[in-house]
Amino acid sequence: MAATTSGKARLFDLMATVMELVRDGERDEERVANWLQKVKYDPKFDELGRPDVFGKQSLKKLIKLGRFVDVDDLITAANFPDIGVKTDFKVYYSGEIDYRGIEVSAYDFTVEQMAKEGYCPANLRELLTWMVTNWNGTYSVLALDQIYRDDFGLIVVPCLRFDGERVLSLESCAGSFASDDRFLAVRNS
Repeated sequence: MAATTSGKARLFDLMATVMELVRDGERDEERVANWLQKVKYDPKFDELGRPDVFGKQSLKKLIKLGRFVDVDDLITAANFPDIGVKTDFKVYYSGEIDYRGIEVSAYDFTVEQMAKEGYCPANLRELLTWMVTNWNGTYSVLALDQIYRDDFGLIVVPCLRFDGERVLSLESCAGSFASDDRFLAVRNS
């Protein structure tokens, strides 16, 4: 049992190092590639090098990997329970979705557009799993699968956001979306 824990700790250390290199603007592509190779061939990764182990981590550990400056207090395991993690991701860009003349909410219409292509909205853990290797930290990405109704009755969803610093927040999905919003989806299985 202890070997598994230390293996996971090693994996988190490797990923943290890669994230720091990229975030700090490391220009030596060979150095970054060498670190990625260490991660890619770790037995905790699948044959394609995808970090499927992260979906099995606690929400607290996934959030720690994001190195956020601020995390909404309502983002807890109780409010967003673990409902599984898929890793075949696609990012939808609201600027490419034509919302003119829709007869349903922007939320429902976005989910319908995903379904047409065989995708469904991502949940919080899928968003954080995707974040580890894909998010550049400069644009907002929402996970529409898990919603939370706050004390005022407002429906909110998890969002990776960058306001000069990395933030994990809850954003309203009532009304329309901003033209630069992005939505993470996972392929239906």
